[in-house]
Amino acid sequence: MKRTSAKKLETMNALVSPEPSAPNSGLPFPEGHSFVATIFALDQRTALPSTAVPAAYAIAFQHDESDQIVDLRCAPVEAVVSSQNEGLILATLQVIDLAPNSAAIKLRSSGKFIVDGLNEDRHRWKRNVWKKSNGKDLTRADCWKKIDSLILTKNLKVEGYHVPSREAESNLVFEVLRTLATGERDRHGREIGAPLSGFSSEE
Repeated sequence: MKRTSAKKLETMNALVSPEPSAPNSGLPFPEGHSFVATIFALDQRTALPSTAVPAAYAIAFQHDESDQIVDLRCAPVEAVVSSQNEGLILATLQVIDLAPNSAAIKLRSSGKFIVDGLNEDRHRWKRNVWKKSNGKDLTRADCWKKIDSLILTKNLKVEGYHVPSREAESNLVFEVLRTLATGERDRHGREIGAPLSGFSSEE
C-alpha cells in the first residue's frame, strides 16, 4: 500500500468509530442540540434501463464538521427501480425524523436538488398543495409532507448546505458514505455475490 493510501486509511479510521446503527435507534444528541448530518445517495445507471437496481443512501452524524462521526445509517430505497433523488429525500426524512426536539441541523449534501428543496422549494410546493409549479406531481410528495410537518412539530431549525461535487469527492465523510451506499445498493434485490446485471466482472 502506498504511503498516501495508508495515511488516508488511518485518517478514515480515526474519523469513523461506529458501525451503522439500527434503523430505529435514537441519536446520541440531547434535545435542543446542534449537529451536522451529511447525506449521500446513488443509483445504478447503465446503458440498459432494464438492468437498473434500487438506489441507496447513507447518513453520517457529527457534532460539527471537524468532529468524529458519532453515528452512521445506511439503507436501500425499497423499490424495484429508484433514483438518487429518491434516496436523498428518504435520507433527509430520516435525519428529520431522528432529530431531537428543538435541534439545529446543518444538513450537507452534494445534491443541489435536496438542498434547494429543503431551504426554499418545499415552501412553494406546500403552497401548491405539494405539486410542482407546472402542476405535475412531486416526486415523493408524501415524504416532503412529513419532512415539513416534522420540522414544524419538533421546532427544528434546518439549513441545507450544498457541497460541490468536486469538494465532496475529496471529502473523507463523503467517501465513507459512498462506500456504505454502494454496498447497500449492490446487495439489495439480488443474492449476495451475484454479478450486477449489465456490468462485466472487470468493471
